[in-house]
Amino acid sequence: MNCSEILKKLISFINIHLGFSISFALCCLLLLCIAGCDSTVDSLTIGGKRVNRLGLDAEVNYFLDKAEVLYSDLDKQDTLKNLIANHALIYTQTGSFNPIALASTLFGLLGAGAVTDNVRLRRKVRETVKTA
Repeated sequence: MNCSEILKKLISFINIHLGFSISFALCCLLLLCIAGCDSTVDSLTIGGKRVNRLGLDAEVNYFLDKAEVLYSDLDKQDTLKNLIANHALIYTQTGSFNPIALASTLFGLLGAGAVTDNVRLRRKVRETVKTA
């Protein structure tokens, strides 16, 4: 038997059993999709990209790690605020708190910031005048 005879017999079998042939082809395609293709969803980080379960797990772990770092930063900030508030409370309760000294310190810091801005702006104006 040569290839042309085998092909003719196959075509005649398909013509006789057309319904079975179509359903067999659809079942093969369905099995191929189920077994061969990974299930995918849209990525959390990259728009338009599809990821499978392993990729999604990696993205979720990345977000959890990032959130953990941010929470620890918030904890540090809250600890610092509580420390400052506790010191202020101790100073006011013991009477060793001097409001005039605090005001003088705050205004000194504000003045230093204003001087720094003034110097920075003057340098910027000088550079602009030199380049023009």
